[in-house]
Amino acid sequence: MITIENKLQCCGCTACAQKCPKHCITMAPDAEGFLYPVVEEQSCVDCGLCERVCPIQNPCDRAAVAQAFGIQTRDEQIRQNSSAGGAFYTLASKILEEQGVVFGAAMDEQFVVRHRAAQTREELLPLCMSKYVQSELGDTFSQVRAYLKNGRKVLFVGTPCQCEGLLRYLGGGEENLVTMDFLCHGVPSPKVWKKYVDAMKEKYGANAFRFRSKAVGYRKSAVAFETADGRLEHAETSEDEDVRFMPRAFYGLFSSRPSCHACAFKGKARATDITLGDLWHIGRYAPDMDDDKGTTFVAVHTDKGRQLLESAFDSVRRVPVDVEAYLKDDGVNMICSMTPNPKRDEFLRNLETMTISELSQTYLRQKQNPVKNLAKRILGAVGVLHLIQRAKYRFHTRRYVNSQK
Repeated sequence: MITIENKLQCCGCTACAQKCPKHCITMAPDAEGFLYPVVEEQSCVDCGLCERVCPIQNPCDRAAVAQAFGIQTRDEQIRQNSSAGGAFYTLASKILEEQGVVFGAAMDEQFVVRHRAAQTREELLPLCMSKYVQSELGDTFSQVRAYLKNGRKVLFVGTPCQCEGLLRYLGGGEENLVTMDFLCHGVPSPKVWKKYVDAMKEKYGANAFRFRSKAVGYRKSAVAFETADGRLEHAETSEDEDVRFMPRAFYGLFSSRPSCHACAFKGKARATDITLGDLWHIGRYAPDMDDDKGTTFVAVHTDKGRQLLESAFDSVRRVPVDVEAYLKDDGVNMICSMTPNPKRDEFLRNLETMTISELSQTYLRQKQNPVKNLAKRILGAVGVLHLIQRAKYRFHTRRYVNSQK
């Protein structure tokens, strides 16, 4: 029987709940809004399957990066509607051309992020763009298994922990399964997201939320939504502190799942076939591709991943990327867990009683420090800022992990 005594040891992948032969495990939210397994002990037969499929307790085999590229789709409309360079849509389209199925995260009509299946290009579009919320998986793993048993090719896209949860659930990789993860900054609480959505709906009549909107450029992409009167309200340019609440809570590490701060899935080696990320410094590899419209870092780990990527070469612009250089420039999320904000727990405790405005004023208001900003610019220019940041991430993460023991 799976028991979660330390929340650092549960990523919420749902493999245990979906694998249970007696269906006696449900995923229930805790006070912070994160889902954890709850066992109905009277129905449990102690078969141990739930523990054996846990990807934290039983890590998958992982493969190093074989190739890495900076990718931009040639379809500019798709690139504009993608988080980075449109690599996901382009690769997923190749799976659809083989009559395959693509699983990824999308927002439903209530703006809840859930995994769903796509079998057409139209169904694929909602799966594009990042969703900075932990997606609900439901019975996705069993759906994947059913398609595989019917001989269909499947592409599953998710966080590294979700991908390894699926692989543990299936008992390993399947010939017709391609898995794709991405460089993850941590998954914020769905409870925080709901509070933000409700506040923006009440204040602006908000609808059509989207993350990583490029309305003001790739480098300033952030949460945006359409107001009741048809305006686009963008967190990067809004003068309203409340509109900036969600990205500031996310990037400020006030709302991430506890296990994200001691992520068991970091590293260049991955259990997946392909890993995606942002390539902000594309200008260092191909200045002509640096147009502030987005570039995807694509790392290939397996032959299946290589074959899928090569099948899309005619549809993309590409340039080889040195992985070690990428880690220094843009890829700290590949190898380092993010440091929790010292006031994270306090922020989430006050989520119920404080309004968005009160939370923003108390925790998220950014104070400008000209001296500190100048120092950052200088350190960045001489190439040492990223080294300091990586050392800081590791130090604070170790301290946080030790405090949770």
